[in-house]
Amino acid sequence: MLSSNEKIKFRILLSVFAIMIPCLIYIICGLYHLQITEHEKYLLLAKRTYTATLKRDGKRGEIFSNDKFTLIANHPYVRLIADATHMEIAEHEQKAARLCADKLQMDYNGVLKKIRRKIIVRDRNGKEKRDSNGNLQLRKAPYIPLSRELSLSQKAELEKIIDEQNIKGLYFEHAYKRYYPKGSMLAPILGFTIYNNGRETPSFGIEKAMEKYLSPESAKALVEISRDGRKLIHGLSEDLSVKDGKNVYLTIREPIQAIVEDEIEKAFVEWKAKAVYAVLLDPKTGNIWAMAQRPTFDPNNRKTITAESTRPRIIADVMEPGSIIKPFSVAFAVDNNIVTPDTIIDCENGYWIYRGKPLTDSHRIGKVSVTEVIKQSSNIGTAKIGIMMGANNVYNNLRKFGFGQKTGIPLSPESNGILNHPSKWDGLTISRVPMGYALNVTPIQMVRAYGALADHGNLRKIRLIDRIEDTETKEVTVMPYEPPVQVFKNPETWDKIVTMMAQVTGPGGTARQAAVKGYEVAGKTGTSRKYSAGGYSRQYFASFVGFVPAHDPAFVLLVTVDAPKGRSYYGGTVSGPVFRAIAERTLKYLNIAPTVVKEEKKGK
Repeated sequence: MLSSNEKIKFRILLSVFAIMIPCLIYIICGLYHLQITEHEKYLLLAKRTYTATLKRDGKRGEIFSNDKFTLIANHPYVRLIADATHMEIAEHEQKAARLCADKLQMDYNGVLKKIRRKIIVRDRNGKEKRDSNGNLQLRKAPYIPLSRELSLSQKAELEKIIDEQNIKGLYFEHAYKRYYPKGSMLAPILGFTIYNNGRETPSFGIEKAMEKYLSPESAKALVEISRDGRKLIHGLSEDLSVKDGKNVYLTIREPIQAIVEDEIEKAFVEWKAKAVYAVLLDPKTGNIWAMAQRPTFDPNNRKTITAESTRPRIIADVMEPGSIIKPFSVAFAVDNNIVTPDTIIDCENGYWIYRGKPLTDSHRIGKVSVTEVIKQSSNIGTAKIGIMMGANNVYNNLRKFGFGQKTGIPLSPESNGILNHPSKWDGLTISRVPMGYALNVTPIQMVRAYGALADHGNLRKIRLIDRIEDTETKEVTVMPYEPPVQVFKNPETWDKIVTMMAQVTGPGGTARQAAVKGYEVAGKTGTSRKYSAGGYSRQYFASFVGFVPAHDPAFVLLVTVDAPKGRSYYGGTVSGPVFRAIAERTLKYLNIAPTVVKEEKKGK
């Protein structure tokens, strides 16, 4: 038996065990909770004390012309970023803000506000976390872009100060910004990017339309830092790979684009116009070789940007086309044997009353052939041909050439234009639509339709994007060519309409100033009054559109001057010379031989 002392000792031992075992169990459960259940949480908290997250951006894809001239490039630079999770006290935040204010001329309070801004805590699935009271959990931001661009000398100076003054939570990273080596060339079509939340965000134009190809993949790197917040050269580094965006090649041919830009700039200044635009198209492929407009801007200098200069007028603006629409109705009438080029039309000596309303020509024209109707641009003659066709045929024919519907060019916003169904026409509309009133078209629609007139009636899909290049694999994807739609029933129609249109720039035609020496030009002038609230104004659209050489076209070209001021407002006088200047230079660049043999001078 145990002695009384031994019994006492045994009871004491049991008491100790009774107290220690629950404590031990509690400690074990606590350790299990910390090491297993809450492992990820406390590991993350621990990592924040000795790691920093650095972001790495891939390069945005670049944009090139078809002939490999760089239109939009990337320029490398260094930027300053902050990790507020390593700024433990207010003094750390203040020192960082003071450095930015003193050395980078940034607003001290603005920087301080950025650093102190809290972000929402989210779980791995991106779901917002809340506390026991239902309030959103907030924390300091680990990645805060402070300055967009620093020179190498600025970086060196800042690094020295950060080291000397032991400023915590500031880092440098390499990134890229957009650069436009051609300045204002093609600017309203290319668009630009805006620096937003640490990355280049497309605003409009090709930049926005091709975002899914141009956009790079970004990644973050977790780096180990010292207790004072500086990155360690040898330490933890979970560096994730990035993927650069793909390069985009347009159908644009840079030398031709430069010619068009140069000539419309001259016209913009000479005619003190509200706007000028031009489009040059290869009718055999549907490729746009050049498209330009004024006013424009230089994306390298954002102070030059205005709402008027950024709107893509060639696809978004609409106008009543005037006489440049006339060849389409005449082509249908010829194609369906309603008239021939020699059919005589009474143009009423320039004044005709239809349904109680007068219709006039710019000069007195009597009984003339259909060829002369086109050559002299008779409104009355064209209206009579339209009436002979009938409303449904006029409407369906213009729809067949693509009017009243989008071309599908990969830009926005593209307008449909306006071509109302005959059920909405009044009694006069049948006489107005064939001569270019009571409908609205876009420049890109008109160029595409003239491409069909130039290419034996083949209406083609517009192409602006030629190919996409993967910068990593060098794999090239060519955008498909869609088969054309034939708009003529009779193959002979093409030659007949082209021969008539070639008279426009010949002797007695309305566009002698669009004639190109040594070449036969097929085209049409257009002069239409601008409509505004309350009726037609005293301002005009002056246009010329055509193709050259007429029977084997190298290109189709549209030139429109919006609201010219000065000695004239007629398409032949205002836009004809611009067409000629662009055509002459482009034919020379393309090395297209003259098609008209010079007549030998008689005598000495």
